[in-house]
Amino acid sequence: MTLLRWHLDRYDRLRASTVSRAAVVLSASGLVSAAFAVTITQLVGDRFAAVPIAFYALCGVIALTGVVLVVVAIFHATDVLTTPRGSSAMFAQKGAIPSSPVFNSTQTARDIGSFAEFSTVVDGQTGPRAAEAAKAELWICILQHRYRYEHMRRAVRFLRYAAAVLPVLVTAVIVLSAVYRR
Repeated sequence: MTLLRWHLDRYDRLRASTVSRAAVVLSASGLVSAAFAVTITQLVGDRFAAVPIAFYALCGVIALTGVVLVVVAIFHATDVLTTPRGSSAMFAQKGAIPSSPVFNSTQTARDIGSFAEFSTVVDGQTGPRAAEAAKAELWICILQHRYRYEHMRRAVRFLRYAAAVLPVLVTAVIVLSAVYRR
């Protein structure tokens, strides 16, 4: 049981770490979004004279690409914060997950109706029964961490793509400013 406790603690820390990283991605997404907004504002201002429509269209495509990449990064980062469905539904293809009351708060709140019943369940979880419930929770922790970590990687990847698009847009607006400034 000590080894199970160690693994449960470890995966709880890993899930918390992944959520913290997602928060950083969301904050960075806000900064990149603001940079796109400022750059787009500079582009659509009336500071430029006789700019060919093709140049505006090119800048618009670049800006839209960057904004879409940021939005995709945000969607993936929010999938790290919480899972979209319950574990049993999300991981149904992995087979049935045994009940793990007390270890799993969702199951506990759903399946146990009173403190007296809860107390009885806790008292009944000894030896092999407790180990089985702990293993079920560890299985869920591992699957959830894997799910969240995969989405975290995607969020970072799309944010990096958006960050790479931003200098292209800024450069285009600087060129526009130099060539077509009023």
